[in-house]
Amino acid sequence: MAGGRPPAGLAEIIGKALERDRKLRYQTAKDLLADLSRLKRTLSAGPGARPEQASIIVLPLENLSPDPENAFFADGLTDELIAELSKVRALRVTSRTSAMLFKGAHKSVPVIAQEVNVRYVLEGTVRRAGNHVRITAQLIDAASDAHLWAERYTGALEDVFELQERLARQIVEALKVTLTADEDHRLAARQIADARAFDCYLRARQMMYGWSQAGLDRALELTNQAMEITGPNAVLYALLGEIYFWYRSMGIRTDEQPLQYAGAWAARALELAPGCARAVQVRGLIEWMRGDMRGAMRDLGRAFELGGGADSLWILAYVCAEAGAMTAAQRHAERAVAVDPGNWLSRVAQGLVALLSGNPEAAVAAARRMVDLTGAEPIPKMSLGIYCGYAGRKEEACTLSRQVAATGETLAFVGTVWEAALRQDQEAFRRAVADSPLLELARMDKEFSWWLTDSFALMGDTDNALRWLESAIELGFVNHRFWSEIDPFLAPLRTEPRFQALMSRARERQRAFEG
Repeated sequence: MAGGRPPAGLAEIIGKALERDRKLRYQTAKDLLADLSRLKRTLSAGPGARPEQASIIVLPLENLSPDPENAFFADGLTDELIAELSKVRALRVTSRTSAMLFKGAHKSVPVIAQEVNVRYVLEGTVRRAGNHVRITAQLIDAASDAHLWAERYTGALEDVFELQERLARQIVEALKVTLTADEDHRLAARQIADARAFDCYLRARQMMYGWSQAGLDRALELTNQAMEITGPNAVLYALLGEIYFWYRSMGIRTDEQPLQYAGAWAARALELAPGCARAVQVRGLIEWMRGDMRGAMRDLGRAFELGGGADSLWILAYVCAEAGAMTAAQRHAERAVAVDPGNWLSRVAQGLVALLSGNPEAAVAAARRMVDLTGAEPIPKMSLGIYCGYAGRKEEACTLSRQVAATGETLAFVGTVWEAALRQDQEAFRRAVADSPLLELARMDKEFSWWLTDSFALMGDTDNALRWLESAIELGFVNHRFWSEIDPFLAPLRTEPRFQALMSRARERQRAFEG
């Protein structure tokens, strides 16, 4: 190797072994040896050989239970199996967000595998009747459409943990993946050992994913019921942290208390389990919202290392883009899409990075793909409407905004405000802002501050535009180049002394993140 370059992969292993942050280093010598062994096998394959990483999607398990309400149980087991497999670093596991897009889609296995860029597909059914559970599963090699194995697992509800572990281990064995000692231990761990509490937990997660006030309220109730059974539990604490974060992030609660509660529950989870990826991710989300961009980058990167998957990556791309670290933002966005191409949230980040880099048409293209994946979901459609506005596609942006506003769902008010601003309708804009929680949200959220900045700029209200621009910068949106050169709606403000002073402040804060 003298005078030449080290083998691909060795530098990454050395870097991790020498990482300054103790938490990001190898935790055991066995983990280090496992990575060195994998690298050795790669090099033994010969020059130019690139062994394929095992990649898999767990399709939503079909509910065959007599009671249709048990659909939550099938979806919950799908989530848990994805989480179990995500603990294995040698596997690339498609996220829940991507997997759920195929629920009831009736597409062929090869088509699904091609859409999400995986080699293997797991599909199956769940039947729950009273205290009895039956799970059938089959693992398919999409390249040949061959069934590698098919199994049936039956037992009482109390046996569901063992059934999950057996299923995960059989998948790992079939894919010829070697587990590290830490991965073997994590697969065997029983995070919620009581079946009744586990039932509440599964229901709570499904309710949370609705991102509505009613859903979050019910998720909170169910999680508390589970904790009454289990007592202190890191997984349940982390879930409470997520629930409270979404109360605040979705604009359902506009005060500081939800973030305080989210942080407190995440901290309690990490006291019990320092390696809890979901709790670390919640902490990173809170730091992002509060403007601690460096802390957010650290914790979201750590969450990904612990198994946070594409969700940690796309949020990390968002943080880096707003901080002005565009090289890192691009890298994280590309990796999020590569790891999980069907995850529409990764496309949100891809679009934002393109927009803040000065390429609104690429942002529109990413958002169109997002809408193609999700259909009538309002948040992807609103993202497309916003990106169209920046690309100069005013009529399309207004049409999309109007469609989102008509849903009446969470954040629908963004569509009403954005359309009024684009049309420069003073009365409609004044009424839309007054009737929404936007002003309250913008005081604590940099993205809402950004939207208000541009909306007031479109309305010709320089004072309010500069006021909310200052808020966005104070909250961590310090991408100086976007504000000073790219954002088309801020052109009339750039000669203002107050604007120039704000740009000096943003430039100074951005220097810590450039690269």
